[in-house]
Amino acid sequence: MGRRWLPAALALLLGACALGPRGLEREVERILPPLEVPPPLELPEVEEEMALPEFSPSEEGPAYVEREGSRRWLVAEAPPQRVWPLVEAYWQAEGWAVAWRDRERGLMLTGWRQVRPRDGEAEDRAWAEGVRERYGLRLEPGRRLGTSEVTLAQQRLRRAGEGWEPLPPDPVELALQLERLREHLERRLRAEERP
Repeated sequence: MGRRWLPAALALLLGACALGPRGLEREVERILPPLEVPPPLELPEVEEEMALPEFSPSEEGPAYVEREGSRRWLVAEAPPQRVWPLVEAYWQAEGWAVAWRDRERGLMLTGWRQVRPRDGEAEDRAWAEGVRERYGLRLEPGRRLGTSEVTLAQQRLRRAGEGWEPLPPDPVELALQLERLREHLERRLRAEERP
């Protein structure tokens, strides 16, 4: 007795499957008119909406600075394992001690150093005497195969009584430091290319 309903259930299921997703769409199209975009609106081009921003080098060469808004980073036309020792050599040449490094993660931190005045004026020297800075660096594989990207961050402190208080990064000094690093990498990478 329990098996009498089985053929009816199978027939019902097979009939529903015959409609399928397209069959359901046809039924909806038969009942409802097609949707239209109102005249004052335009459909956006999907390709334009989903396009990724283009990153073009600001300068041709084995090392150049990329920029997106206020963010800057350095791109070197060499893999990270080749760039890492060049970055360490840069800090040494500039008189910075590397206080901490993690080569596997591509992180480096310089020691603290007194800020050097830019123009040598008495006011600038007096202000710089109470300020110290250090740099953090991240080195990672670039967006293109065989390249590296270097990002710098600056931390500054000013003497306040018996201790130190944080100061905001100096965007001018940070940009100058990035440019000096770019020049160093470019010279060293070009020298490696020569036979």
